[in-house]
Amino acid sequence: TRRVAKLCNLAVGIDLRLHGEWTRVSDLIDLKFIVADARFLPLRSNAIDFIAAISLLEHVPEWGRVVSEAYRVLRRGGVFLIQLPK
Repeated sequence: TRRVAKLCNLAVGIDLRLHGEWTRVSDLIDLKFIVADARFLPLRSNAIDFIAAISLLEHVPEWGRVVSEAYRVLRRGGVFLIQLPK
């Protein structure tokens, strides 16, 4: 998330629980972290340009719900990047 934040106006990292590294001091003003379930994103519809699900779907029951939520919050022409292990 920190790497992506350098390339965009606002980056938001999401996980089910708070992580200590989230509080690490950063010079990136437009970097936010929230505790949320990727199956129920607390984001407006059609609000996001890019979503990256890195090693996520294989850990989520009902992973199709993650995909549905991603498409709900993506703007038209947005990109949803999915990375799965080999």
